[in-house]
Amino acid sequence: MRYVIVGDFHGASLKELRRYLEDINPDTIICLGDFGSRATVHQFIPIEREFRRKGKESIKVPGDEDYRIFTNQKNSKIYNEWMNDKIAKEYLDNLVTPNGYRTGIFIDKERFKTRYPAVIMHGAYRGDLSDLPDCSGDQCLFNLFGRLKTEEDYQKNFRVMERRGYKLMIRGHDHSPTYVCQNS
Repeated sequence: MRYVIVGDFHGASLKELRRYLEDINPDTIICLGDFGSRATVHQFIPIEREFRRKGKESIKVPGDEDYRIFTNQKNSKIYNEWMNDKIAKEYLDNLVTPNGYRTGIFIDKERFKTRYPAVIMHGAYRGDLSDLPDCSGDQCLFNLFGRLKTEEDYQKNFRVMERRGYKLMIRGHDHSPTYVCQNS
């Protein structure tokens, strides 16, 4: 099973992504949100549609920027632009509303003898504050879309993952690919 993980587009063109996906031919695309512009959404929709047409899986979660636009916390001009673009608005509605802020999957269940549960989210767990899907305001964004900066942050995150039964977290938000494992 081959996965490609993308996100934190922040308005970037997806032409190179499309070429890359054609070259590596992954089985699943995991999108960690933060589209940043309506144009990026309009470029991602056909990529996702083509994936599904081929019977492949597309998994996505919203980023903090998507959430800010959806709840009109960014600025009214940007909000109005998105709300007046029927396709982008519908995509954002479907991204933020039914998906929630995280989703669970099982990684390569065919290859592993035991179930290997993973959580996909844009930010990170912040202790038990991850259970705030109905909060509002800047503190909500801080809690829902936390960053992992210190060893203490990582340890708190691992403890919440362990309580929830996750062995792996796939996340974005920090704009740098990082692999961290917990010492046993």
